Amino acid sequence: MKNYFFLLPMISIMSTMVKGQESKLQLVGDFEYSLVSDISDTDLRTYSIGLKGTKKNRSNKFGIGLQYDDYQFQYFGRSTGFEESNFQKFHTVQTMFFYKRSFFESWSVAAHISPTLSSNFVDVIDGEDFIPNADITISKTWKDENALLCFAIGAEYGTLFGIPRWYPTFSFNYNRNNNWTLMLGFPETRIRYSFNERHSLGARARPFGLYANNSDTVIYPGLGALANTKLRFNGNDFGLEHNYDMGTGFTTVVRAGFQQTSDLEVLDNGNRLIHDFEPDGTAYITMGLKYKLN
Repeated sequence: MKNYFFLLPMISIMSTMVKGQESKLQLVGDFEYSLVSDISDTDLRTYSIGLKGTKKNRSNKFGIGLQYDDYQFQYFGRSTGFEESNFQKFHTVQTMFFYKRSFFESWSVAAHISPTLSSNFVDVIDGEDFIPNADITISKTWKDENALLCFAIGAEYGTLFGIPRWYPTFSFNYNRNNNWTLMLGFPETRIRYSFNERHSLGARARPFGLYANNSDTVIYPGLGALANTKLRFNGNDFGLEHNYDMGTGFTTVVRAGFQQTSDLEVLDNGNRLIHDFEPDGTAYITMGLKYKLN
């Protein structure tokens, strides 16, 4: 089995918010570069940059953000019958708005709205490039001196499974003495243990998805000229992660695992299959760096 390699330098600006008090604006900035190789003779490079801000008072939390991702696919040894260069470079530009309201002391409702442009941007931007991502969640929290327990249920609309659609979400969260953190749910499950203030080890399982518009017109064998075709890329990520706080604001991240790629396909404007790249699963390793301020 061949491996792929992620390199993940990140810059983060973070701070802690105290419940029951007015907080100042909390900013988080990040940059990411990743390389995924040998997804069935396909390599993928991803560049990502984002900025998020949150503010909290006694019963409300607000957030806003902007995220840009650049996807670069490179195909090897294929005979598809159409011009693959139209499906090599895609971009997503996502704006994020978040609101959370607490009530009855232990209940809360949260909503995200994340309008997204996802396209190769070869032609003019129109409605085919737009995806109205959103989610809403209701949660109930129980607390004692040593533990926090939270159950959340909701619904989300997005491209996590490769095509824009609604799907349910739920999670069972447990935090014990700030050492054990467990989240069992759908679509993501994770566990983390902090050995001390500097070392932590975790594991996670979660899906990933990209659905992007090809705004150029492409000639397909037997189909003729087609406009607004789509690239669908999705699967599941299973990984282990180690974090080490260097005590100077820097934290190193090392992650290793297996990516199960379910779909790498070209679809027509009605989401009917045109070409299947028949992707394979692959092992990976991730290395990163975070920086905290405040």
